[in-house]
Amino acid sequence: MKKLFTISLAIVVNTLVCLSQEGGKTNSEIGVKTITSNDNQYLTITHCYTGSPAYIAGLEVGNHIYQIDDKKISDLKDPAKYLSGAPGTNVKLSVKRFGQTDCFDMNVTRVSDGTSLIINSANYDDRYVTEKKLMSYDDTWQMGNTTCMSDNTKDLFKFRTYDFEYSSNEDPLQEKLIFNELGRQLNLMGMTRSEQKPDFLILMSFYSGKEEQYIPPQQIVSTKIKNVYNWYWGVVPVAVTNTTTKDGYKEVKYLANINLKFLDANEIETSKTLPVVWSGSISKVSKDQIFLTDKSKDFFTVMLISSRRSVK
Repeated sequence: MKKLFTISLAIVVNTLVCLSQEGGKTNSEIGVKTITSNDNQYLTITHCYTGSPAYIAGLEVGNHIYQIDDKKISDLKDPAKYLSGAPGTNVKLSVKRFGQTDCFDMNVTRVSDGTSLIINSANYDDRYVTEKKLMSYDDTWQMGNTTCMSDNTKDLFKFRTYDFEYSSNEDPLQEKLIFNELGRQLNLMGMTRSEQKPDFLILMSFYSGKEEQYIPPQQIVSTKIKNVYNWYWGVVPVAVTNTTTKDGYKEVKYLANINLKFLDANEIETSKTLPVVWSGSISKVSKDQIFLTDKSKDFFTVMLISSRRSVK
């Protein structure tokens, strides 16, 4: 069953996560890390890379894999190896989620070499995210938070045009630059901007700033045992205390956040509440300064990868 996201993300992922060489031929994997249960009955997913075939298929950390290509895990000598195979082939998994009593089957594709994330499936050109960059997204955003929600009662595939609602009074230029990047990505995904009668109206709020905290001076007391000669007792241990002061300092954290809302433009005038079809937010905390105009490309790439799952 497919539910296509508004901007029709056609994602083709080629994760060469644990790249292996066998007989000079490169194998592709589905983008998970696993461990075998103590009784050898199933594999437990310990990590699922953002944007990987497994991630897009809906696999999650903690899921148990009981069969691979109709073979029981207990019958396989090294079951994790069976997740890899020739690029472009499918692997059939029998999976059980936490709290469920029955397994369900799913097919996950090992995608052909050369591309990780195809922006537009109708045009297989060089507009893609490389495996290395995709993995860097997955590592980078561990410090951040990404959330996406969608209205599954909508036929999202019918929404093909968009427009922006400019609302920033504090930094309109930065808002324009960020919207330009979002528009560029939406256009690559098959949508077009229409200022006259869009299907979607996109609202955005954003923030970037810093948080400062003063760490006061600290007094550090250390004690060492030193042997001292005493005329009466001879050599005796004596505690020698040393006190040092660590200077105070200012700790700085940089914060960045982008929130998006896609509104059904045809229902804005008649709806009592905002007719939100899809919403997403992404935030990051860093020790280094974050410039939203520079980072918006990465922000939207990660957010839109997550959105693909929110409408499955």
